[in-house]
Amino acid sequence: MKTRIKGAANCRIRKSSLLCAVVVAAAQAGWAQGQDATPRVEKIEVTGSNIKRVEGETASPIQIINRKDIERSGAVTMNEALQKLTSSGYASDERITNTFTPGAAALNLRALGFNSTLVLVNGRRLPTFPFAQQFGTPQGFQDLNSIPLGAVERVEILKDGASAVYGADAVAGVVNIILRRDFEGGEAVVRLGQTSRNDGEQMGAALTFGKGNPSVDGYNALITLEIQKQEEVLSGSRGFTSTEDLRARGGSDFRSSFASPGTYIDFLGSGVLPGGAQTLPAANCTTARAGFCRLDRVREGSSLSPESERVSALGRFSIDANANTQLYAEFGLSKNEQQTHTLAPAGDYDPVLGRVNFVVLPVGHNSNPYSTPIGFRYRFNDVGVRVSDTEVETLRLLAGGKGKVGMFDWEAALTYGKVDITNLTTNHMTVAQLAANLSAYNFLNPSANSPSLLSRMRFSDPRIGESEVKGLDAKLSGDLMQLPGGALAFAAGIEVREEELSDTASPESISGQLVGSGGTSAFGSRKVGAAFLEFSAPIRKDLEVVAAIRNDRYSGNYKASASSPKIGVRYQPTSNLLFRASHGKSFRAPSLFETTPAGTLGFFFGLVDPVRCIAGTEPDCSLDINANTVGNPGLKPERSKISNFGVVVEPIKNLSIGIDFFKIDRTDEIGAFAPQQLLTLFARDPSIVVRASTGEVIGLNIVPVNLNKTKAEGFDLDIRFTRQTGLGTFEFTTAASYFSKYDFTTVTAQADGTAAQSTSTFISTYNLPRWRRTHSIGWSKGDWELNLRGDYMAESDTLVQTPSIARISRDEVYTLTAAYTGFKNLRIVGTINNVMDKDPPFSNESQGTTAGYNPSLHSPLGRNFQLAFTYKFR
Repeated sequence: MKTRIKGAANCRIRKSSLLCAVVVAAAQAGWAQGQDATPRVEKIEVTGSNIKRVEGETASPIQIINRKDIERSGAVTMNEALQKLTSSGYASDERITNTFTPGAAALNLRALGFNSTLVLVNGRRLPTFPFAQQFGTPQGFQDLNSIPLGAVERVEILKDGASAVYGADAVAGVVNIILRRDFEGGEAVVRLGQTSRNDGEQMGAALTFGKGNPSVDGYNALITLEIQKQEEVLSGSRGFTSTEDLRARGGSDFRSSFASPGTYIDFLGSGVLPGGAQTLPAANCTTARAGFCRLDRVREGSSLSPESERVSALGRFSIDANANTQLYAEFGLSKNEQQTHTLAPAGDYDPVLGRVNFVVLPVGHNSNPYSTPIGFRYRFNDVGVRVSDTEVETLRLLAGGKGKVGMFDWEAALTYGKVDITNLTTNHMTVAQLAANLSAYNFLNPSANSPSLLSRMRFSDPRIGESEVKGLDAKLSGDLMQLPGGALAFAAGIEVREEELSDTASPESISGQLVGSGGTSAFGSRKVGAAFLEFSAPIRKDLEVVAAIRNDRYSGNYKASASSPKIGVRYQPTSNLLFRASHGKSFRAPSLFETTPAGTLGFFFGLVDPVRCIAGTEPDCSLDINANTVGNPGLKPERSKISNFGVVVEPIKNLSIGIDFFKIDRTDEIGAFAPQQLLTLFARDPSIVVRASTGEVIGLNIVPVNLNKTKAEGFDLDIRFTRQTGLGTFEFTTAASYFSKYDFTTVTAQADGTAAQSTSTFISTYNLPRWRRTHSIGWSKGDWELNLRGDYMAESDTLVQTPSIARISRDEVYTLTAAYTGFKNLRIVGTINNVMDKDPPFSNESQGTTAGYNPSLHSPLGRNFQLAFTYKFR
């Protein structure tokens, strides 16, 4: 006798969906209880909705990554797995070693910004990382490096605006990381890895223990312990990034003019240099170009990939208090230590003129052979490469309960999260230290400088970060009445949370006293209260309409309130055809970083002063100056309209094709004028452009404003085909994300110094390839599994264009995974990442620590090997 299980028909769409597997298993379990009983279909909660449901596919597109998907991707961290999403934009993680956010990793869906992607763990928020990344304005995010990969059961990615359900920050989408739960027995995992260059060694181990079957024993206790370590890879160890002089590859020479040996500069115009030259490299310089001695910073021991060590523990305990109530508690604790050789040794700075262009050597100085004071551009190699040591501790606690009251389900929980960061960068130098030791330092013969002198010149710069979030959430859901297609379901609830963070820099850093380096600081707190309501109305058996609205109210650094509505339709005329559409409004409240009264000090290079750059000569036509960014409490929220339309079809058995179109229209976007635009538009405004008494520009003040608009359109494609044959089971998958439009509108400076609105098309420009695609071929039979995966990225513009180099070539990297389960309770997995050992495509740029490629999109490690052993026991 065959019985059609309710919900199973819907799961014919994308049978690989883990949610559908859960639905079918639950329904089958209910049927197995007895044919005389009515099968019990267990409803589950899906990311993007507070209403429990049977269907795995909703009105909004959801991508699910399970443990096997992560294994096949070759990722060893949560960040690596998510950065391979085709919907992911440019990254901010360990690949960018010269960063304001050491030790952290952030996700950027749809390339809309790190602060527009919301990351949840088991459906609840994480604390904001206390350090902000600087991309135009300071951007806050949730740190992916705090989540151990071994504790993850699956990841659900909602590729749709979700402010109506989750509140602000859920503009580009939501990533819900579901941790393992209800696990019985034990599991031990050991991982080893290394690159084909015999560096970047990786070692990891994880232990998971679980006891108790909730359906039998009424409780479950689970704990996971994990440790992972990775060795450093130096920039000079790869040919493609071993020099900043990229002319041989058709690029530019990015070698620094702050070098050792240095360059004399006739800043007084005294005519003392031979031949009337303005600059003259020191006699022992062998790397001179265009009148300056040059330094290849990537050869000074900078990190291509940092040394890191992560230790974490996660646990979950649940118990049935009675037949209708379950109590649960969760904890997570992680410690991430990272060391990065982050910058070349400090360049020089003149404490009198207040400029970073050169130091002035007085007459009679041991390194001044001239009869007048002379400028000298130099880099203090003997002081040492600047090294950043970072320690990040993350704590997550949760206590809650769920159950039934009459006809309704309820759930409530208290959450607490905290991040503590300690960062110490050694081998800095302050302006005061340079001034005090200038007369004794020998620029021409550094070997003559004593260890005690160098010790007096070194400064260790501390930076401390703290972030806390405290929250309470409660919700009620259930069925209200019967409609022609089923029950009208609802969910209603509240959420209250307090957020507080501080980024405390040293006084020397934030006041601009560090030679050749900036600093950042922030502080603030706010309270957020929210109420939400959601309905699911099955108008007919094949037609469902969902609607949601949420109001969020902010107080503290920033005061505002906003409501976010959303409506969606799910239409399934046949068991193998599904249409879905949604439209909603989202908002993003300004972050604590964007409203803080504290400031961020950064350095900008090659700026032009429109007032003093008349003859086209340096220094006023090529300024290296600092800029101070201060938060703006008067900012308005960013507003977005987001629409999706998709279809999922199974034209033949075991073939699923899904395509979803998206459209995003964001206004009042928070941004800031670029430094050169500030100089052009506000050249004579002393509140923005700071000048010395002699008229030279010595600083800029930047304030974020509601400046920009973004319009983005495109589609996501998902194809899966499975075929069982006598040779084994074959699986073919393709996933792709494509931008048909990404227009960015902002205010720009005109040639006459006035402001005008300007729209640019960002598609295929730097950091925004039009296409990203993954495709894989898998085979399994008996104890063996093989999978070959390709990750493709379309071409884009290089950061700095030359007559011969304008584009970053398309890139495709393959990962090969093999698994064997022939030994009892043991699974062995071998992985080769970047099978063809391809270098990242060339980009004409240098970050000072890396050169010749884009670290926001590409990995520099090359071919690397991994071996993992998983042993299960009871």
